[in-house]
Amino acid sequence: MIRRVGILILGLAAAAHAQLAGLLEPVLSTNGLAQASSAGLDRVVRRLQVEAGRHALDGEALLREIEKELGARFGVTGELKLTLVRPWTGVQMPADDFNVTVTDAPPDGLASSFIVRVKVVSAAETVGEWSLAVRAQLLQEMWAATGRLERGQSLDRSALTVQKVDVLRDRQPFISAEVDPATLETAQPITAPRLLLRRDVAERPLVRKGQMVEVVARNGLLAISMKALALEAGPAGALIRLRNLESHKEFSGQITHESTVQVQF
Repeated sequence: MIRRVGILILGLAAAAHAQLAGLLEPVLSTNGLAQASSAGLDRVVRRLQVEAGRHALDGEALLREIEKELGARFGVTGELKLTLVRPWTGVQMPADDFNVTVTDAPPDGLASSFIVRVKVVSAAETVGEWSLAVRAQLLQEMWAATGRLERGQSLDRSALTVQKVDVLRDRQPFISAEVDPATLETAQPITAPRLLLRRDVAERPLVRKGQMVEVVARNGLLAISMKALALEAGPAGALIRLRNLESHKEFSGQITHESTVQVQF
């Protein structure tokens, strides 16, 4: 639209240039002003030619670039969405492509609203610098229960669904959908539909207290296995106390798999 208007103005300006030059020719030729007047009109025409080739800086496009830069700066996971508090007035640029640099960001990190200062460059020309008041959403995927879950129930994806949460507004300790639910079990009964909180779950133990486990003792390539009684529960990687069934001596081992503990000797 801007280009068409610029072309129209350019055409009118060129016509006006010819008409005005014709009208003023008798006068200008007698007082030596013809050359100066023609040069002035040429400058107007050249300016219109430049403006007709410029491009508008769209507010939405500007916000998308700010989102990218802030996301990279703060190591954002999820979907960052910004909206302007005040309407954006279009700004002309010399080219379609442009680069946005965030020169001043919130020192304490992202919030639901903040002010960000940006600099825009297009075709090696500084278009401008602005301080923008924005509202922000940071949408992250969290686990939610789809049905009633009993205490101590092992979780799996069939009992859960994913919901997007704006973590800038709702800062509760939800369970991220990036966490494998198979590693968790419920710490209390849960009635759906509800997003899962950290207090609702615990790491699912691969070994439970009082359970008989397989103990693998390794020394280089040599491996010996035996049975032992688990005196503690724990998830993968946990170090727990065990009891030898024959000598009744206690020792420690690291949980490697379900019902399997490893010791070094």
